[in-house]
Formats: sequence, C-alpha cells, structure tokens
Amino acid sequence: MTAVVALENKALKRALVINSRIHNPFMTGVITERVSELKRRMQREVVEIEFLKKDGTITRRFATTMGSLAGKHINGRGSSGDDRNVITFWDCEKSAWRCCQGQSLIKIY
Repeated sequence: MTAVVALENKALKRALVINSRIHNPFMTGVITERVSELKRRMQREVVEIEFLKKDGTITRRFATTMGSLAGKHINGRGSSGDDRNVITFWDCEKSAWRCCQGQSLIKIY
C-alpha cells in the first residue's frame, strides 16, 4: 500500500527538517500535521501547549500568533520561525516571543 500526502512548501520543508532530526518517516508525518494544525489554531485562538525544552524540562505555555494579541509586538526586524525550523509563538503569560521545535511538542490542549 502506498500513501500519497500533499504538503505545502513550508510543511514539506518542515517535514524534511523533522525527519533529519528523528529519522522516522511515520512520526515525521504525524508531527508535521500536528505542527500545521497548531499553527492554524494559534492564528485564531490562544492554545495551551506542552513541550520539552532543550534543557530536558517540560513546560506549558499559552501560545498564540493572533494579530489582536501578538500583532503589536511584531517589529519586522527578526527572522521567521519557519526560516529557523521552529514554531514561534507569543507567550501570553510571559509577554514575550518564544519558540520550540516541532518534534519537542508533547501535548496540544
């Protein structure tokens, strides 16, 4: 059985990066879809996420990219999270931009 999956350019690039990090094609597909859904949700609402930080600790954040909350904090001088292969979001509790890698997501509430 062969599965065909259609991805946008950004999602395809994200999938290639994730697969290079975890070396598991099946999980790459699962994680890529989770990240795409998370990014869509963050455009509409505040999403509670849980992920593994680089230091090994697990953290929860209230994340969004909604223009009404995060838009006034965009200054145009930074680089896109997609360019750095991370999920960038506005942390509503810390009032700061944060990021995490797609494969480090543990739970999306």
